Amino acid sequence: MKNNPEIKFVIRPHPADQMYNDWKIFEKFNNVKVINKYDIVPWVIASKGLIHRGCSSAIDAYFLKKPIFFFLPNRKLLKSEKNLTYKISNKIHDFESINFKNLKKKKFDLLINREIYNKNTASNVILNELQKLNITKEENISFNIFENFLNYFIPFCGKIKIFLKKRLLGSNYIRNTKLPYFINIKTLIKKIKVLNTGKKKLIIKKITREVFQIEKN
Repeated sequence: MKNNPEIKFVIRPHPADQMYNDWKIFEKFNNVKVINKYDIVPWVIASKGLIHRGCSSAIDAYFLKKPIFFFLPNRKLLKSEKNLTYKISNKIHDFESINFKNLKKKKFDLLINREIYNKNTASNVILNELQKLNITKEENISFNIFENFLNYFIPFCGKIKIFLKKRLLGSNYIRNTKLPYFINIKTLIKKIKVLNTGKKKLIIKKITREVFQIEKN
């Protein structure tokens, strides 16, 4: 970064990451910005290429015909890390390894089609699998007193943790943007009404903070 002041780097933290003081290390570079706002696609479109460490954004960059670079760690990669995003990327050990001029353009359409493309939508695949279960009547969801205690006590501890982080970190604390809020029963009912085109009478019960039971009346 320091050796390439003419190149601007935009570092995009993962949506589940929080902006702690660790990110301030990049403030000494005039050509580096850490930005976690907005969707990543416009940033990729405006960029010369994408550097990642196994991020699904690499697939976005591929379809946008942008050069993709996988930043290799100083260790042997795990088998699970050599996934699709790794396979479609140019491998680099440092930023000096990036060379747009001699970049070999490879077509990975067949590989991507094989791994992520399906003639049926994901929702249809899930529905087909559910129909195979052939369940006539489900048992009511129930938890014992201890399980109910854990289901509410653990989230309560999480709220205290967030409260303390806000107090201690102040403006440096940013809420997890991937799962910022848990769904509540009012939101669920609104969503169900939109999806319930058949106007079936449904009963929605809250079992615990994150478990809801939906059944026909």
